[in-house]
Amino acid sequence: MIRYDDYRKPDGFIDWPALEAARKAAGESCRRCGHWLMFSKGTPTLCTDCAALDNDASSVRHATYLRCPACKHIHVVHEHCEGHQYEEGEHEFTCTSCEHSFEFTTHVSFEFESPAIEGGA
Repeated sequence: MIRYDDYRKPDGFIDWPALEAARKAAGESCRRCGHWLMFSKGTPTLCTDCAALDNDASSVRHATYLRCPACKHIHVVHEHCEGHQYEEGEHEFTCTSCEHSFEFTTHVSFEFESPAIEGGA
């Protein structure tokens, strides 16, 4: 199991890139997206969502990546979409690898945070 203290620098701060690389190498995090994996396999592993990107048989959903349906190139959405990735609905996209244009759908969800109980102990 990877421990924070194993990646603590002399100044007391954690070396986050080295820690994340170790987690990916140990199979504690997805080797592609870095999502935490509940059961480590001891070797670099893909999470369910990233493994689905390699499946040709169906459309896939991912919070970070967009797959070209023509060449299978995987794009980091935040690097290619200028602002509209957070708008619900369909969007046009051109693959930077093969120049294929396709439409993708964005699904937006929300999470709410409530304040602490007033007068609580």
